[in-house]
Amino acid sequence: VSPGTYFIKNVMTGTVVDLHASNTAEGTVIDAYHYVGGNNQKVDLSGYGQHLIIRSVHSNSYIWVPYQLHASEILTKSSYTPQQWDISKVDRGFYISPVQYPEYVLDLFHGSDVNHAKIGLWKNLHADNHKWYFLPA
Repeated sequence: VSPGTYFIKNVMTGTVVDLHASNTAEGTVIDAYHYVGGNNQKVDLSGYGQHLIIRSVHSNSYIWVPYQLHASEILTKSSYTPQQWDISKVDRGFYISPVQYPEYVLDLFHGSDVNHAKIGLWKNLHADNHKWYFLPA
């Protein structure tokens, strides 16, 4: 994926990554929502060394996960500290993995297609709810 502005759409459900309630506070939940097209659903991809960072167009915050995985549920949140991600092409779409945990991918929990469905990290099981399209915004 080239640097640019995108909507990140889940392969299984068609819902997109969404900054919850357009909130700009540090730690805002990043979840999935049906496409509306607002800036809270747009992200900028840019290089950061050999990896990419994913920044919200709306808030200028970054998609972030904890650097230590101790919780049973590891949710994505916003942070004003950038985090590096590897984006790997697969049969349909891409896997999005934090550099520090390459065996994990961004997961739409339970493949849920409801608004505000949780997004977090999960071990890569090669399921469609782990795959994402990058649609130019």
